Amino acid sequence: MMTRTAILLLAFATSLAAGADTPAALEQQARFRAAEAWFDQKMISEMVPAGTVAVVQDQDIAWEHAYGTANLETGREARPETTFSVCSISKLFTSVGVMTLVEEGKVDLDAELSDYLPEFRPGSGDDVIDEPITIRALLSHSAGLPREGVGAYWNTLEFPDEAELETLVNSLGRLYTPFTNYQYSNIGMSLLGKVISTVSGKSFSDYIDREIFSPLGLATMQTDLPIEDDGLYAVGYTDHDAQGQRAPVSPYTLNGLAPAAGLRASVRDLAGFAAWQFRLFQTGEPEVLERVTLRNMHRVHWMDPGDPESPVYGLGFAHSKLGDTAAVGHGGYCLGHRSYLALDPRGQVAVTAMVNVNDVAPSTLVEAVHGLTAPALEAVSSEDEADVEDRISELMEYEGEYRWRNLPDGSYVLPTASGSLELVNLYSNDPGETMSFKHVEDDQFRYVRKDGDLGATLQFQRDDNGEISAFLLDGYRSLKVGGSAW
Repeated sequence: MMTRTAILLLAFATSLAAGADTPAALEQQARFRAAEAWFDQKMISEMVPAGTVAVVQDQDIAWEHAYGTANLETGREARPETTFSVCSISKLFTSVGVMTLVEEGKVDLDAELSDYLPEFRPGSGDDVIDEPITIRALLSHSAGLPREGVGAYWNTLEFPDEAELETLVNSLGRLYTPFTNYQYSNIGMSLLGKVISTVSGKSFSDYIDREIFSPLGLATMQTDLPIEDDGLYAVGYTDHDAQGQRAPVSPYTLNGLAPAAGLRASVRDLAGFAAWQFRLFQTGEPEVLERVTLRNMHRVHWMDPGDPESPVYGLGFAHSKLGDTAAVGHGGYCLGHRSYLALDPRGQVAVTAMVNVNDVAPSTLVEAVHGLTAPALEAVSSEDEADVEDRISELMEYEGEYRWRNLPDGSYVLPTASGSLELVNLYSNDPGETMSFKHVEDDQFRYVRKDGDLGATLQFQRDDNGEISAFLLDGYRSLKVGGSAW
């Protein structure tokens, strides 16, 4: 059986022979392996049954990974194509659907909602609100409609159907004059789903499938959740008890609230959705939407100048950060599932993650994976590239997981194109904050402090066959997982 070191060296030699990878790309692949080790440890520590993650660079899925079990009863494993309820990420697809009708001239962003839904006539509460609710206001969560309808349907999981929406909203009334306050509204986005079906003459599900899912090749996306196990869907689970046990969430569908929270997708689907946006920006060739339309969706359409902490929205897209970079995307939180998608349109990098529990925030997973995998790598000139290839080749035998037995401590040794090693803390919430070590001699490295001085010694140990088996740091010995000492 080949050792992990032998496999890594074989992969390195194969890539060089093919001429496909630069030293920077080799480091990036090592970073993805480190991200996999970190992600798995996070899922184990948080007792998550299943989690998936994907990274998009330019227009390609650079890395995808699945951990755990999608159905604990059957033992079905999670895969990158495993689907989860993406809940409020559904709003992005509903918003794209609305904008396809805007491009066709069938919907006007600044027209009154009642132009398309004549029965929509909500009251205004105690104060008279005479400014109409527009499509733009609904897309940017500034229409002043309540978040939800009457009744505890998020508790009972018995959601109103499309026919009940307008009656439900009319009985609720309005909270604010449009464009005066941020008010996130599942009801408002659900009404936009009804606009799509009314204007197009097709059901919301058929329209979104025909106009978005099919053209973009989002093969496993659907506008409702399965009642029975279809072999793709990850069962949702409740919070764990004191013994670490989780119970399955009973199946449900969102009915009329599907446009706001009812879609299901895999990380591969959401990665494809991100790649489409980068492709559209790069080529300018119309695909589902015109480039200018998507840019308009990403731009800020609502922010509260009186509240710097208030969320900022485009048309459907929420503004956020990916590291230190401005990003757009959305999160999703429904009973038994959580998901998150963040896109950096300028850098053409996107990260998405999903879990089938509610007590782990996938936004933190996205931030951590991005911090570990997306550092800018120094360019290597052609005349130095051969030397760097030799250097990173020599470092690859050190790569891998190192752990203490039976203690919550573990590191991933990461070789870099600059000729140093980085130690990734597998138990850190910020694995991108690594320790860098400079080669000194033989199997000895020294920690490089922020001021450039050399600090602690990292000493690797070999077994009788000359294979790396452990390292010593600060008087503690960590064993290489899969090595002879392990």
